[in-house]
Amino acid sequence: MELQNLLMVEAWHVTVTGRVQGVGFRFSTFRQAKLTGVNGWVRNAFDGSVEVFVQGENLPVARFLQWLSQGPPLSHVTGLVKMPAAVDENCRDFEITF
Repeated sequence: MELQNLLMVEAWHVTVTGRVQGVGFRFSTFRQAKLTGVNGWVRNAFDGSVEVFVQGENLPVARFLQWLSQGPPLSHVTGLVKMPAAVDENCRDFEITF
């Protein structure tokens, strides 16, 4: 049996809309990922949204996604679109990408 099945690892590609650029959203997301213990990346999209790839065990991912739906204090999240994604076994950290 694969390790990801034993740990119940899941992965999501998330698009966050609203006032999410220019308010420290990426840095706050990075910090929250570290606190929650999930892996992946965050980046600004050209359309003003923020894209996030997150993976990890079910409970930490659920906590992280809940935080994403609110965002940091200066942001105003109006939408969160989650799409299931394939687990990336090479992704072992969380980073801000460009």
